[in-house]
Amino acid sequence: MSANDVGVNGRRWAGWVPALALGLLALVLRSWFFLRFDEAYFDSDQAIVGLMAKHITEGRAWPLFFYGQEYMLAVEAWVMAPVFLLLGPTVFSLHLTMVLINAAAGGLLVYLLVRDARLSPMQGLVATLPFWVAPVVLSAHLIEAQGGNPEPFLWVCVLWLVRSRPLLLGALAATAFLHREFSIYAVPAVFLISLLERPDRASLTRHWLTAVFAGIVVFGAWQSLKPYADIMGPGTAGMAVPDRPQDNITQLVHRMELDQSALPRRFAALVTDLFPLLLGVNTQLPTVFAIGSDVRVGWAELALPLAVASVVLLGFVAWRPGQRGAYPGAWAFPLFLILIGVQAAVAYAITRDPSVYLLRYALLALLLPIGVIALQLQPWRPFGVRVFATFVVVVLAGASAMDHARVIQHSYRRSAPLRFADVAARLAERGVTTGRAGYWRAYAIAFLTREKVRLTSTEVLRIQEYEDLANRAEPHVVTLQEQPCGPGTRQDAVGVWFICGP
Repeated sequence: MSANDVGVNGRRWAGWVPALALGLLALVLRSWFFLRFDEAYFDSDQAIVGLMAKHITEGRAWPLFFYGQEYMLAVEAWVMAPVFLLLGPTVFSLHLTMVLINAAAGGLLVYLLVRDARLSPMQGLVATLPFWVAPVVLSAHLIEAQGGNPEPFLWVCVLWLVRSRPLLLGALAATAFLHREFSIYAVPAVFLISLLERPDRASLTRHWLTAVFAGIVVFGAWQSLKPYADIMGPGTAGMAVPDRPQDNITQLVHRMELDQSALPRRFAALVTDLFPLLLGVNTQLPTVFAIGSDVRVGWAELALPLAVASVVLLGFVAWRPGQRGAYPGAWAFPLFLILIGVQAAVAYAITRDPSVYLLRYALLALLLPIGVIALQLQPWRPFGVRVFATFVVVVLAGASAMDHARVIQHSYRRSAPLRFADVAARLAERGVTTGRAGYWRAYAIAFLTREKVRLTSTEVLRIQEYEDLANRAEPHVVTLQEQPCGPGTRQDAVGVWFICGP
């Protein structure tokens, strides 16, 4: 290697190191509250993923999908298993796994903006700041081990990377769809961009027919593994899941709420509710989202300036300065992100009433502002445009960072309230090993006690083993509930919970 090559490589790394360091620092800031305070954002859905990972490490189960259903591939649990082997099956380890997935997704976004959109590493970081320094509410969703919240950000980047390899594109698209169906937004976006790039149409047809063929084969291959997978916990290979839609497509159709008369209101809500929530410019109380902090977050005073800035930045998208021709194809990846963000927002509005409780269905809409900012930071844009775009993003990121700092500071002064740890400890003290509880308590307590206490759900059943244990223990089985126990039944009150029975 020549001295000149060493110098070039040194300059390249000199740009990457501060960008990646700042990105990781921002990620740690937005994740710290959830890492430090275990139950700040934890429920039975997340506990199920943790229990799946624990069962994998113990060799007791080989899950293919989220327990109790036959859709949403168990990718998180398999990624989490090595972390559990190193650090133990704790809520910290569970959330740390999600932080690592976020780091991979954010890093790949920056890499592709540098490689394909011709941004510098620092510009790539700036463009992706809405992800790295996501607002408090969005950060909770991105660290939530619910089965597939942050992973679509990673999947869409992977599908972009392999877009020129039809076999890989089809195989990974099928896998991504089975993992989290929203990842499929990448496929129409890639297809449209391949048309805009004007390749040979015969070659393009062969390319996509090959990809479709590969996707069908891989989709079928995953389905063929169902009889060998533990579908409802240890020892349930081949068992059918009763009374629920059993595949991604059926599930999507089942959850659609089509209402033509509601479309104007729904699309208006994208502007007034969804994007302000994703960007942190509306005031929210985290407890509404089951986040264990009562510090109000969000910056409503930035909503109007952001709306004006958004109109200006969108106006610049169509502007094509003469230098653009010196960077052929650099528009493609930012446009890819924009197309995915638009699909996510439009599909969200068409299929359901926007709701703060359904934010996870529209997370990929965040790629829309990221793609728009990336277009404005490209080197042929006038210096003033790049400065303006940077200023807008940095102000939003700074506002989110201040919210995270306030939430963390408040929680250190007054720790986030425990939701299940106290009642889990009381059950363990009493020597309770099995019992019954509502869904949102049962599996969370089982995970927190490392399955020393195995409560089966009286609502949605996910783990058959727990149900069998409770049935065998009848009539001497404990019930955890929110109402006082009946007359003549032993009652042990812990906070708002009542432990009923022997």
